[in-house]
Amino acid sequence: PEDEKEFTPVYNRMQECISTRSRKDHPKAVLCMEELLGQLTEIYFRENGQPFINSKMDSLIKDIRFSPLSDYDFKTIAAKEFHMSYSGFRKFFKRINRIAPHEFVMIHRIYYSMELLRNNELQIQEVAAKCGFNDFSTFSRLFRKKTGLSPSQYRRNRPLP
Repeated sequence: PEDEKEFTPVYNRMQECISTRSRKDHPKAVLCMEELLGQLTEIYFRENGQPFINSKMDSLIKDIRFSPLSDYDFKTIAAKEFHMSYSGFRKFFKRINRIAPHEFVMIHRIYYSMELLRNNELQIQEVAAKCGFNDFSTFSRLFRKKTGLSPSQYRRNRPLP
């Protein structure tokens, strides 16, 4: 019943867009369908207590975790791999991972920078550049947000490798 309150209006909007048979309403119908897919995925999570991850999403997540420095064009990935609009893909990704795709990449770049700061003597600016951050202040701000420490504080307090 609670899910119906969210599901029904979106479904009705989609039906309206489809029934007009207008080309301009087609994209709206697709967005409604993507939203319904996201809602169904969320219901599945709640009922089964375990995330359903489609194999393409699972593969993408592994790629990002193991290669965070790669350049990920999520608009192209959304279209070619998932056959979705970027906004639909972003919502789908966020429902599964609880974070947007770009933020997911940034977090894994921060994890990589933590490893570099622990295990070698590169200058902090070099670590930032090596991790794909062109702007040191952006790197420092994101690093502090994730770890609670500045990169230099982290290096001073780093655990032994």
